[in-house]
Amino acid sequence: MNHSMSAINTGLVAEATVNPDCVNAIGGGVFPRLTVQVSLYVKEESGVQLRTATQAVSFGMLTGKLFIGAEKIADARPVSIDRAGMQYRPYQDEIHTTLEIPLDPRRIEWLEQKRAGKSMEGKLRISLAAQVFGLPPNWVHKCC
Repeated sequence: MNHSMSAINTGLVAEATVNPDCVNAIGGGVFPRLTVQVSLYVKEESGVQLRTATQAVSFGMLTGKLFIGAEKIADARPVSIDRAGMQYRPYQDEIHTTLEIPLDPRRIEWLEQKRAGKSMEGKLRISLAAQVFGLPPNWVHKCC
């Protein structure tokens, strides 16, 4: 499954892809958690020329929340993307990482009761922090 999102006022579009076959339950009863492999493809919006005013793009934390229906089950542990790009060329990057969603016995029991031996669908909402450094649009340098 994949989803596109845009970063407000940055001129960037990010597409997140999660392969459902790469969602794993690990840790057993001692430290139960889900791991989710996430691929992010970040590029400039079509028609937007970031290079003219933007000097750099920096990515921070990738976070997420797991929902079953309307109920939030858990927050994913934040993952530092720690990427920066200079704007001498059109921006484009592919980032692969793993989100870890900690669980506990209470949540696992609730999930098993909801599932009741059938398949179950969840929703993962992810957020990626991005900062754009450079001159604001329509900025004109006026000298003395």
